[in-house]
Amino acid sequence: MRHVISILLIMVATLAFSQERQVETFYDQGKNTIKERYTVKGNDPPVIQGLYTSYYSNGNVKSKGWYSNNIPNGEWEYHYENGKLKMAGTLASNLAEGYWKYYFENGNLHMEGNLQAGKRQGLWKFYYEKGQLKSEGYFAEDIKEGAWKYYYEDGTVKAKANFQADRGLYQEFYTSGKLKMEGVIAGEKSDSTWKYYYEDGSLKATGPEKDGKKEGFWRFYHRNGELLGEGNYSKGQTEGFWKYYDSNGKLSTEGIEKGGEKEGIWKLYYPSGAFKGESNLTHGEGPYKEYYESKKLKAEGYLKDGKNHGEWKYYTEDGQLEGEALFTDGEGNYKGYYTNGNLQMEGRIKDDKRVGEWILYKSNGEVAGYYEAFYNDDTFTFKPSENAVARPDTIQRRANFPYEKPPLRLKKPQLRYFKPKINEYKTFILSTNPLALTTGSFPVSLEYYIQQRLGHELKYTVYRNPFFTASSRIELNTVYRSGFSVDLRQKFYQPEGQLGMLYGAHEIRFSYLDHQANILEQRNSILVNRTLHAPETLYEYSLLLGNRWMYNVGMHGITFDIFCGLGIGIRNYKQKWESTLEKDALFENVKKNNITFPVRLGASIGYAF
Repeated sequence: MRHVISILLIMVATLAFSQERQVETFYDQGKNTIKERYTVKGNDPPVIQGLYTSYYSNGNVKSKGWYSNNIPNGEWEYHYENGKLKMAGTLASNLAEGYWKYYFENGNLHMEGNLQAGKRQGLWKFYYEKGQLKSEGYFAEDIKEGAWKYYYEDGTVKAKANFQADRGLYQEFYTSGKLKMEGVIAGEKSDSTWKYYYEDGSLKATGPEKDGKKEGFWRFYHRNGELLGEGNYSKGQTEGFWKYYDSNGKLSTEGIEKGGEKEGIWKLYYPSGAFKGESNLTHGEGPYKEYYESKKLKAEGYLKDGKNHGEWKYYTEDGQLEGEALFTDGEGNYKGYYTNGNLQMEGRIKDDKRVGEWILYKSNGEVAGYYEAFYNDDTFTFKPSENAVARPDTIQRRANFPYEKPPLRLKKPQLRYFKPKINEYKTFILSTNPLALTTGSFPVSLEYYIQQRLGHELKYTVYRNPFFTASSRIELNTVYRSGFSVDLRQKFYQPEGQLGMLYGAHEIRFSYLDHQANILEQRNSILVNRTLHAPETLYEYSLLLGNRWMYNVGMHGITFDIFCGLGIGIRNYKQKWESTLEKDALFENVKKNNITFPVRLGASIGYAF
């Protein structure tokens, strides 16, 4: 009887487990909008078995596939909310397995390839949204491996790469097939020194990239090979001191970038090297003034995001108002005047070029004609418009019009050494010269440096000669010295040029030196070791000329200085022993005159914090 009961219990349990029931969930409490539908077996706990379907709130299918014992297994498909197929393939133990296809929301194929345990394996293809092949290549456990090709939408080859463990050389081409750029990519992001080229093959730019962004020092070039610009990037944004050059290699613009925006003093130069203009910028905007080479004011206004903004005025070289305009985001209405103040012309300027129809006037105020602004290879001219009422020879033009604003705006400094600039770079520079140990000294200096303008330096020098030998071990009858000096310098820096920053300086120095010599002296018939001392104090004033190189002006980095100079000073020398011919002879080479003429020669290496 007991066995019969056990068998009955097992049969009942099996029957209960084998019973299936359908489950539905809803978005709303009224159960009007279905969320998912599936089948379960048993109750403790229920097991999802068979077809599973989920829905968007609009009623379209979201996902659809098969479960086996609570685990997705078999064919599955996923949809966009508009009902279009998003992706489809096979799941094995809830991991993608086999051939999968992915689609754009417009229904076109996005990518396709094999998956093993959820990881891409073998050949994969990627497509543009309009259906053209975009790229193709091989994966090994979800990592790019081997040759890859990339295509433009017209089917021509865009790039090639050869990967090893997801890292490889990438080369991209123009549609003509000419090399456009090249460098190493890792994890689909650039990670090496990269080079960019013009379509004619000449170098366009080169510099390091990291994690897909420009990082470090970059150089850009004109098509003729001349340097166009150079400076640093940080996480893809320009940072620090930048210089720009014209196609002849002449410096045209320089200033500091911060977070991808121009900050502080930016300067422009004519090809002759003469000062052209200057702007004080904060987050890329600020006032601007430009000058003729004669240093007479040519234009003044305000810049915002590199474009003219607000009221601008233009002047002739003799100081007469030539024209004025009111700009918004680089576009505005211009009015030009005769020397008598009467209106000469009016029209529209956009991005530094005259556009549309212009009206020209005679000096008596009558309309001379209606003309279209026309450019041919950047050369400007007027041509009659369809509404012209006068011949082209009635046009009254000026040689210095149109005004062509340079891409960057800047201002000539006045009393530049003692006039602070907006957002100028300031830092502390710690310097030394380890080679000075060979001459028995070790200098350390701390300078407060103000960008290409002023430097205030405090220098401390320790003297020991020889430096690493204790005084008790110095040879007998040999003079050595120990002591220190303190210098206070003020430097006046010139703007940085191709060979560094020249500077003039003056210096006040205080020095204390103790000249010493060990001798054997007989006392009470016994030879004893005695040290003779000759202390010296000096007060000196010197004028210096020097040059500084900064690895990266406007940012942290290494600096190098050389300098020379001449001074005058007062010496106080004392002799602390009773004079004898033998003792006095030891210090014969120590200078004892009260007036000194110190010569300053030196070099140092430092770091700007």
